[in-house]
Amino acid sequence: MLELLTSCAQHSFVFALFISAHSFSTAAATSFDCSKATTEVERTICDDEQLSLQDDLLTKTYEQALSVSTNVTEQKAKQRTWLKSIRNTCADATCLSTAYSERIHELKKFALPGNDHKACSGEIKKVLDLALAIDSQLPDSARTRRYGRMNDGSLNYGGYWLRTDISLMYARLRCWQSARDVIGKIGQEELQETSKASLSIDYAKASYFGPALDVLDSLKSEEAFSASAYGIAEALVVAGRTDQAKDVIMQVTTRWRHLESPSYVLIQALVNSGRLIDAEKIMEGIDYTWNEHLLLANAYMKDGKEERAEPHIQEAVSMAGNDPDAAAHVQERAAYIYIDAEEFEKAYTAASGILRPLGKLQAYLHLAEALHRAKRLSKSDEMYSKAIAIISEIEGDDKSSKIGSACSYISKSYGQAGNVKKVQSTVATLCPDKSWKSVALGGAINELAKLGDVNGAQLLQSMLERKNDAGGPIAALAHKGEYEQAASMTRGITNEAIRSNAVRRMAALTPPPNVIADWLGDTKTFKHDDQRAAAVQVLSAALARSKSSANAMAWLETQPPALEKARGYFGIAQGLLGIVPGTGSPGD
Repeated sequence: MLELLTSCAQHSFVFALFISAHSFSTAAATSFDCSKATTEVERTICDDEQLSLQDDLLTKTYEQALSVSTNVTEQKAKQRTWLKSIRNTCADATCLSTAYSERIHELKKFALPGNDHKACSGEIKKVLDLALAIDSQLPDSARTRRYGRMNDGSLNYGGYWLRTDISLMYARLRCWQSARDVIGKIGQEELQETSKASLSIDYAKASYFGPALDVLDSLKSEEAFSASAYGIAEALVVAGRTDQAKDVIMQVTTRWRHLESPSYVLIQALVNSGRLIDAEKIMEGIDYTWNEHLLLANAYMKDGKEERAEPHIQEAVSMAGNDPDAAAHVQERAAYIYIDAEEFEKAYTAASGILRPLGKLQAYLHLAEALHRAKRLSKSDEMYSKAIAIISEIEGDDKSSKIGSACSYISKSYGQAGNVKKVQSTVATLCPDKSWKSVALGGAINELAKLGDVNGAQLLQSMLERKNDAGGPIAALAHKGEYEQAASMTRGITNEAIRSNAVRRMAALTPPPNVIADWLGDTKTFKHDDQRAAAVQVLSAALARSKSSANAMAWLETQPPALEKARGYFGIAQGLLGIVPGTGSPGD
């Protein structure tokens, strides 16, 4: 019998085959030649398909463990001991199956990647370790309050999300063992699932496909499983393993039965990796819808290959046929494809042909915004006028909401152009009620703030009914670099949530370190720990981005309570990576 210990020399099982066999293969194989089986244990394994599969998987898992081991001699000795003392002492198939399962589980744990000592080192790892150490001091009450997500959903705050955030950052640094350790301490099942799904994707991006698929198999929620599967599939596509990517995606439909067109995810992964020709070829052998044609059309148009985009648009139109919903969707998507490519005449023709009033309205608004970006201002105003004219055609129970949304969109666009008068007239004549006026003004004020238009932001701010909200003018001052004046206005805000938000918006601009240090001192006046923690995190990140992480660490050592301190250290790690918390910046 050729034992598992020597099978490495006889079988060239590589990592890619481990992935395929583990998740997709149905062929039985063993680590020894069944025609030469002499013992009862060997014959039992050869006669039982399930045991043969387990034997095969154990071989591959063992080889993977050897490939990452720092002490191969010790691993081989442990395998000899298992063969002699456990496997070969079994008297029946049940015992053998249990022995194999336990050994496979043990080897998989060992074969998981450890911390990448080159990537997972230095100051970022140090501050994450500090954040984690302080996390253990937080009371349970800090974790049970969910709070929510702020600023575009990209800034967590409070203690509820802290371990999840730390685990995600460890994984990004390839501190794999550290990430797993933190995930094991997350008490909320939802967050643990989210963290595991993210870890599986990071594994796949680093070409650890075996561990990635193992994590995928362990996920229980539909949302986490789907996110993991799609992320792993995209990494497989990038690695050139398209067939395996397809199998992974199909697991979503098999397990959850909710994805009507898994080919869309596969083709999207190919498109994202720039492999448009491969995406076209794979469509020849799988089921697909008009969505896939529009996906390719958009990619080709962005690539400046209109001649390749047009046939896909026409094919999408043909596939939609007489289905009114499908036809309307294709029309609208086609208009956006032309808009993004700045093919304005074709975009206008496509938008004008949209039958649904709401769809036509939205297309005209997007076209107007694109024309404005292209400095074709008269045409832009013409499109806004056409959009406004269509509003009267909108029907349905949610008519007010649709009109309000259009008012908000137009006001924001005029704000981007710095046209305060147009914003005022749009809000006054188009917004259906006070609530939508507030939304529209808020969006326009934010755009004016980005332009540094203090007077314009102040004028629109005066039209808001809510008091003590000076966020727009403050942000405008910060954008102009007038930080002291902005800080002075911020200190006068009594509403703590608005004040915290104003501080964070200013910090996102990375002002000089001495200004940030002053604002850190101001956080001590906050009464609520969640608002303090959010402000301290963003300000600490800003200090780190300005090459002053040492100052941030020194302040954190002596100043705030545990939650703010933990969030502050985490913010330093973000800043060292160039992340601007709360803005949706890459990696946030």
